[in-house]
Order: sequence, then C-alpha cells, then structure tokens
Amino acid sequence: MGYNVEFLYPSGAVLRPWRAHWGNRIQGGDLHLRSDVESVDFRRREVVVAGERVPYHAVVSTLALPELLARMPGLPDDIAAHASRLRCTTLRYLNVATRSPPRADWHWVYLPEKNLPFYRVGIYSNAVASMAPAGRHHSTWSWPTAVR
Repeated sequence: MGYNVEFLYPSGAVLRPWRAHWGNRIQGGDLHLRSDVESVDFRRREVVVAGERVPYHAVVSTLALPELLARMPGLPDDIAAHASRLRCTTLRYLNVATRSPPRADWHWVYLPEKNLPFYRVGIYSNAVASMAPAGRHHSTWSWPTAVR
C-alpha cells in the first residue's frame, strides 16, 4: 500500500557508473554483475555464486526483497516471520519515444480506473528535458501484471 509501492529500474544502469569508475575492482574486491546468487550467508559475509563461496564487504542486490531473503538461510526468527508476510507486484512498463511533442504539459498522472489497462502515464521529458534527445520526447505507461 502507499503512494508508489512498486517501481522498475534497470539493474545494469544502477551498477554501470560504479564499473565505469572502478572497473571490476571496488575497494579491493571483485564486482560481479549478472551473477545468479544461490545463497547469502550474512553471518560469514559470503555469497554463493555458481557453487563458489565469494566473500563480500557489501552486496547490492536487485532481487525482490522476498526473493533475496528466501536465499538467506538462518535468518533470525523475527526477520523470517516478517519476510513471510512480504509480497510483491510485478509490473509491465512501456517506454515510448516520440518525435512529436506530447499533448500535455504534466509529467505524470495516476489513473486508478479498473477499465484502463494501466495505472500511470508519464511524460518524463516534460519534467526533465534531458530524458530524451533534442527534438524527441519520452513517455511511459505502467500497469500491474500479478501480485505474489
């Protein structure tokens, strides 16, 4: 519940600036991208990736929180109890680039109507012109697909 309980972001875009600055080495450790994490041992500060135990100083996970917690054996009982009540909503997110300007001056609007297949429409280039190349415009539509 709430104003914006779900959002989508490209996980590669989150880490790309780090990689551009530090390469594959961050503070003496390796940066692992697109790694299928099997489990996280938070007590030993190790992540199991492809059967290999990798020590970590910090983990930035793009997994949904319920999925990340499911991969952390040995959670304290109170955290496990809270984790079992978490749910997530998957979304579809459509980005559209146009050559013609939008017919609106707002940057986004929520449309909580059951008869519409989407709940939010955004024209991000109206908010920040640099969201699209010069002479172009950037719009998005978002709608839920499932609640897990």
